[in-house]
Amino acid sequence: MEVFGTNRLGQFDIKDGIANNMLLENGGSLRVEENDFAYNTTVDSGGLLEVMDGGTATGVDKKAGGQLIVSTNALEVSGTNSKGQFSIKDGVSKNYELDDGSGLIVMEDTQAIDTILDEHATMQSLGKDTGTRVQANAVYDLGRSDQNGSITYSSKAISENMVINNGRANVWAGTMVNVSVRGNDGILEVMKPQINYAPAMLVGKVVVSEGASFRTHGAVDTSKADVSLENSAWTIIADITTTNQNTRLNLANLAMSGANVIMMAEPVTRSSVTASAENFTTLTTNTLSGNGNFYMRTDMANHQSDQLNVTGQATGDFKIFVTDTGASPAAGDSLTLVTTGGGDAAFTLGNAGGVVDIGTYEYTLLDNGNHSWSLAENRAQITPSTTDVLNMAAAQPLVFDAELDTVRERLGSVKGVNYDTAMWSSAINTRNNVTTDAGAGFEQTLTGLTLGIDSRFSREESSTIRGLFFGYSHSDIGLIAAAKAMSIATPWGLMPVGSIRTVPMLMEW
Repeated sequence: MEVFGTNRLGQFDIKDGIANNMLLENGGSLRVEENDFAYNTTVDSGGLLEVMDGGTATGVDKKAGGQLIVSTNALEVSGTNSKGQFSIKDGVSKNYELDDGSGLIVMEDTQAIDTILDEHATMQSLGKDTGTRVQANAVYDLGRSDQNGSITYSSKAISENMVINNGRANVWAGTMVNVSVRGNDGILEVMKPQINYAPAMLVGKVVVSEGASFRTHGAVDTSKADVSLENSAWTIIADITTTNQNTRLNLANLAMSGANVIMMAEPVTRSSVTASAENFTTLTTNTLSGNGNFYMRTDMANHQSDQLNVTGQATGDFKIFVTDTGASPAAGDSLTLVTTGGGDAAFTLGNAGGVVDIGTYEYTLLDNGNHSWSLAENRAQITPSTTDVLNMAAAQPLVFDAELDTVRERLGSVKGVNYDTAMWSSAINTRNNVTTDAGAGFEQTLTGLTLGIDSRFSREESSTIRGLFFGYSHSDIGLIAAAKAMSIATPWGLMPVGSIRTVPMLMEW
């Protein structure tokens, strides 16, 4: 096949697998495959040049807005971009800077040195890369490549001394050695182990700072990692489909400064959780230092929880935020959440008020005095929900009794009085202060009005009163737990029939 003609840069031609002086722009593209050659190609805005395994492209002039996608198995790719000269040859990429959505595929047994990913560029590495910088919303994948829908994994992939600055790195397989992540848009995410492949490994220093995010899925291998979290967050996601199969992560060391370790996807906001669906996490580290927060889940009723285990020294101040499944545990239950091998570290419960509502009682974090901390019930204070139930149960009889008192007062007021038929009314305006040893209590203001009509029927030695009444009452209740309740009642009924005897003075019901 032969193609020739002119473009705005001059003449071009394609013949026998060789392309000369091509201009790619506005959707134009050229794919250079094995034993193909492209010389002096200009990739302008909207253009795409792909150089795959065994292909050659020299004299490439990549302009702003153009895309260049290259495999390190290409025989040779060289040229210039906005940052200067670049070259990929003999399976080695050096000083290659990608931008504008350009991509680099590092194949097995090849390497990339000092690569910069910028402006939505992508890099997929099955080989080895050193000194890679991922920034400006660029995306890097270690141990995985996707070429036209064909996905390949490699446990041989390795990345060393990576810096992520507001970019994203996904670790699917292989080993990442020494990585720094920073910026609010910076993300380092280690995926769950792939079927038939060893878990991805983090080795050496893992520094996450300046609002960046660190996420791990399932049982990845972090046993040789020194993790440092500075004003950032590490989210540990179980990502396990088997019920009650817990995730265990091991670290060499963990240092924190104003950081969060979240052992759940939704810290302190989960609802409708069932114990049977829980997969808990145990995080073990040789040392712990600094300050920060740990977000943990518990299932007190079934004696399960996330756990933090420091085998060596722990120093600093840390808060534990707890979310429980909500099932009421047995009285006296406690659950160890933190253990250390020594040191002066302090752990306190970070939930509001230093307590967590579990079933009937509130629970607090207790220092056991042996370098361990347990979540245990605080019987001195019942939970707000239990307080509310007790308060409302006690308030209702007071309302009923106040309403019934108006009827009693009416019967008492007409005793010994001669009349035929009369209408009457009685107002209610009372205030009650109630407390209990269990910690429940409330202040109640009760107002209301009862209207009635009755008739008196005299007999030889007694009299009978018959009548009807209707009432309305309004009860404002101020609960000890700072909540407020209100109840409105509209009682009605028949006046009880009574026989009032003059001698002796007795009311018969």
